[in-house]
Amino acid sequence: MKKIKVIQIGIAHDHGWSTYGTIRNSDLYDVAAVVIPEGEEWGLERVNRLVGGLQETPVLSLEDALNIEGLDAAIIETHDVDLTRYGIIAAEHGLHIQMDKPGSIDQASFEKLLSIQKKNNKLFHFGYMYRYTPAIVKLMQDIKDGKLGDIYSVEAQMNCWLNKEKRAWLAQFPGGMLYHLGCHLIDLIVQIQGVPDEIIPLSTATGIDGVEAQDFGMAAFRYHNGISTAQSTSTEFGGYFRRQLVVCGTLGTVELKPLEFYSPPHENWIVSLHTDVRETFERGWNATGNFYQTEPHDRYIPMMDAFAAMVRGEIENPYTYEYEARLHRIILRACGVDIDYKAPIVL
Repeated sequence: MKKIKVIQIGIAHDHGWSTYGTIRNSDLYDVAAVVIPEGEEWGLERVNRLVGGLQETPVLSLEDALNIEGLDAAIIETHDVDLTRYGIIAAEHGLHIQMDKPGSIDQASFEKLLSIQKKNNKLFHFGYMYRYTPAIVKLMQDIKDGKLGDIYSVEAQMNCWLNKEKRAWLAQFPGGMLYHLGCHLIDLIVQIQGVPDEIIPLSTATGIDGVEAQDFGMAAFRYHNGISTAQSTSTEFGGYFRRQLVVCGTLGTVELKPLEFYSPPHENWIVSLHTDVRETFERGWNATGNFYQTEPHDRYIPMMDAFAAMVRGEIENPYTYEYEARLHRIILRACGVDIDYKAPIVL
């Protein structure tokens, strides 16, 4: 099987080192070069510490990397604010794109990127790793099969504890923490329930340590039959263990909590993850349901394996250009941006 020749642009995104480690150790990819944009040199220390460095991968300028013969795709892992800018550059070079979330604070730029990819019939694949979490994949299929009945509420949380400097960094984004991590949750809500009738932004600043950024991210989504919520905070002790997804339907409730439970690393850098699942399809105060823990899984391998299969034409990307554009608008509105998220998508 011919390997997919890729370059990775950027290492400063929070997922940059994980994505690089995944493709470097994969039999599906030929990592031809890494581009380190100005200001991202500090990320090398993290790559060295967490995945043993760049090893034999050449570090090239953006121009030289984009001119590599036989290049198939670009992996975009820059600072969040630069993702779309570098994505457009890669798109204009006719490459398939795997780009980390959440896109851009500018709707027009992000939709320009999608428009180029659609016109060129090239992939745009977003780095929403929860799309590939086994427990979520099963839940989505159960919902599609009608096992939970009509869904009337989704409650999603993705919390953590960040230091003062990182929380202050959130100020550059509308919605702060909701933009930074809450986008993962909004994606899940939209997949399950579609476009909401109303979006109510609720993000605020806790003021802890004098930080003025919106480090408490939250939004409510009104649907015809209920309310769903997404919450992402960066000041919660034990927040990592309270990441959860609760889906309530007329025939049952499914709770994933913790959404990710970290086991000790294995095989060098790979991390084993588990999800605790409780499924309840009984009525009454004493309904107990079915509880189990998923088998170990990795966060990024399924995502990058899927991207490779899409590039080779073995599977179709289930997330259309239009879906990603609509999701992006919904995220921006949830973060307080005055945008018509229901307007027609024209790419």
